[in-house]
Amino acid sequence: MIIGVILLASVGLGFVNEYRAEKAAEALHSNIRHRCVVLRDGHPRSADVTELVPGDVVDLQLGEVVPADVRLLATAGLRTRMAAAAMRSPIRSRCSAIT
Repeated sequence: MIIGVILLASVGLGFVNEYRAEKAAEALHSNIRHRCVVLRDGHPRSADVTELVPGDVVDLQLGEVVPADVRLLATAGLRTRMAAAAMRSPIRSRCSAIT
């Protein structure tokens, strides 16, 4: 009987903590706005990543997160961590260098 009460209390506390953590994460996520530099009509401007549309040219700088699925037009010394994005162990790229 005592073990059942302890088990029930543990499950209840775990549920409450998980619920509160999820609500806190949602609140933090709703306050964060990701922006990037987009070339539209030949002029650079800052735009929210939710406003990106097909055909936008995004200017990425060192350390920035890729805001969407993009096609690389030009690169200089590009290095990525594919394993982190794909949730896999590191792999060696067999692609030729993009210039």
